[in-house]
Formats: sequence, C-alpha cells, structure tokens
Amino acid sequence: MLDVSDTKVSCHAVGHVVRRSPHLKCLIARGCRHLLQEENNILENFPTLSYNCPVLYYELGKSCNLEEISLGWGFSFFSLETLRPAIKMLKTFIVGLGGSLGEDGLKLVPTFCPWLETLILYFQVISDSVVRNILETLKNLQVLALCYCFGEISSLSFQFSAPCLRKLKLERVTAQMTNDDLLTLAQNCMNITELSLLGCRCLNSGLHYSQEHLV
Repeated sequence: MLDVSDTKVSCHAVGHVVRRSPHLKCLIARGCRHLLQEENNILENFPTLSYNCPVLYYELGKSCNLEEISLGWGFSFFSLETLRPAIKMLKTFIVGLGGSLGEDGLKLVPTFCPWLETLILYFQVISDSVVRNILETLKNLQVLALCYCFGEISSLSFQFSAPCLRKLKLERVTAQMTNDDLLTLAQNCMNITELSLLGCRCLNSGLHYSQEHLV
C-alpha cells in the first residue's frame, strides 16, 4: 500500500516509487494538488503530448495490478485510459476533488474495472445514464457513493434491481427525490443496509412509510 494523500508529492516522485514496486496493490493519492500542477506544466511545455499523462499513470499502467486506487487532482479521462492495464482487477475506486473524468470517462469505468465492489465519486459530472450504466454493468458493486457531484439524478437511476448493493450514499445529487422515489429505490435495492441521503428537499413527513420498506 502506498498512501501519499494530502501531500506535496509530485507525479515524478510517486512514479519512481511505483516503478520499484511492481507488486503494489493499493495507491491512495487524494488531495495532492502538485499532481495537477505537474500535469499542467507538462502540457504547457509539450503541447504535442497533450494526449499523454504524467509518468505516474504510465508507470502504474505498465507495472501494477491494482485492487484499490484513490485519486483526485490531475486525474482525468486520459489518465484513466493510461491506467487501464493496471485497473482491470480493481475492487475499490475513489475519485475526489480535482479529478475530472467527465461523463464519457465514468461510462468507461465498468468496462475498464468490471470487478468493482466499491465506487466513490466526489465532484464528478453525473447523470441518470451514467448511474444506470454503473448499476446495470457492475454486478459485484456493493458500495456506491455520489457526493457533491455536478448534475442531478432522478428515480430513473434506480428503476431496476441492484441486489448486490449494500451501502448507498447520495449527497447533494438527488434534490428532487420524493417519498415515492425513495420507495422505488428501496424496492429495487432490497439488500441495502446503509443508506445516506443529503439535500433531498422533497422528502416529507410521509417518509416513515418508505423507511419501513428499507428495513
């Protein structure tokens, strides 16, 4: 396990460690603003290499077979493409502040990481089509957290069975969720043991009816 979260480490430095650690299974690198700064410097100095990524993602893709990764600043759609060989057996994927996969990148996650059990997204661009694709395709997904993301999702995201899902966190992404929507979610995700909702302005005093169906 390599944890460099909330440090000033550079992509080059972490890439050097990764190169010497081919058996690395877990990388935690959220909150590292210098990763983004270095990527921007590379693109400014070598504009013809704009489709490439810093050495960190190149080394991970070349050397490792990860089970868990947590990234933020500097992580993009292009980074995901470069990481593909390293994340084919990934079980836990966390993208935090400063990462920007976009809808196209998020739609590729189930293809690149078919064995995911935990997916946690902060400040990403989401939609019903993104969430439906994730839930329909990732058959082993047990934990899903969507927190402070851009865009909102509706009950359309949960209008099908997701029996493996155990923990669901929706923070500031379902402002229009109603009691009926919550009941639909409960009926289709019957094995949820932990549900966290924040910013659901349309839920009202009739919520106890839906809560009974969540037990």
